Amino acid sequence: MNLSGWLGAPPAPLARVLSQRLELFEQKYSRHESWPILALPRAQSAIYTIPADRAAALAAGCALFFLAADIIDDAQDGDLPEGTQWPEAVNARRFSSRRSGP
Repeated sequence: MNLSGWLGAPPAPLARVLSQRLELFEQKYSRHESWPILALPRAQSAIYTIPADRAAALAAGCALFFLAADIIDDAQDGDLPEGTQWPEAVNARRFSSRRSGP
């Protein structure tokens, strides 16, 4: 299933945020190879004798999930750089349970 055509590419400013976060993630991992986000899926794969290529895919999926959660958290907190075109699309105040009125 190819979702890229359905989802479309992120706006260029948000794509830059994604690239920057991925670079930071790679730098952190190169210094700390036992970082649980990647080490834990690989260790579990070794325990259950999952092939190395599938273990790497599982670790990559965990890393992408972590990065997405981090970016969404920053979007909700208003911590993304201006012009990423994300805060306009996802605005925590619109969906706040403390909102008055309908």
